[in-house]
Parts: sequence; structure tokens; C-alpha cells
Amino acid sequence: MSTNIDWAKLVSEGRAKAVGIGWDEKELEAIHKNKMSADDVRAGFFTKAQKEKYLEKHKELPLDKMAKKDLVKIAKELKIEFNEKVVSAGDLAIVIKQKQEETKGTK
Repeated sequence: MSTNIDWAKLVSEGRAKAVGIGWDEKELEAIHKNKMSADDVRAGFFTKAQKEKYLEKHKELPLDKMAKKDLVKIAKELKIEFNEKVVSAGDLAIVIKQKQEETKGTK
């Protein structure tokens, strides 16, 4: 019987914050009681009102606060090659930012 933890699966299912990092009590409360998505909690939002207030001020989320599904869409538009099942949102955000900076330099 295998005792290895499949962290990538736990993260993709929202059952862990990141590879090797579980949720703390405040984060779990935000997910279960406040019905926030795992991606929103990873971005630091614990209530819907908190996220709405942020968006009113900033109009859009920076890459490091975006949901993985949104990052995947941006990466595909930029023709970045990646394995969607394995890549983390954080790593994808870094590569997108690099690609966007490269693109700015060529325009």
C-alpha cells in the first residue's frame, strides 16, 4: 500500500493550499462557511465582500491573485506550452508575466 500523498491532486481539488501546504483554520472557514473558492482564498480573499471591495478599487485582479482557470486561458492565448494538470497557478502566473514582458519589448 502506497503512503505517498498526491499533493498536486489535493491542490487541484482545493483540498490543500499548495504542494506541501495545508489550509489553516481561517482559510478553511472561508472555504466552507463563507463559500469562497479555493483560488479566492489562495489570493487572500476570505469573504465575497472583501473581494468585491478589492475589485472596485483595482478593477481587475493581478496575475498572482487570479484563479488557475483564468491563468490557463491567458496562457493559451499567449501560446505558452504547459501541462494543465500539473502546473501550479503560481508558476503559470510567472511564465505569463515573463511572456507579456517579452511581448511588450517586441512591440
